[in-house]
Amino acid sequence: MAAKDKFHAAVRIALEKEQWKIT
Repeated sequence: MAAKDKFHAAVRIALEKEQWKIT
């Protein structure tokens, strides 16, 4: 579960970074 949580966090950060770049 910990790995999944870490993956989810990484994905969320990547999405946020992408959104910032897009914006």
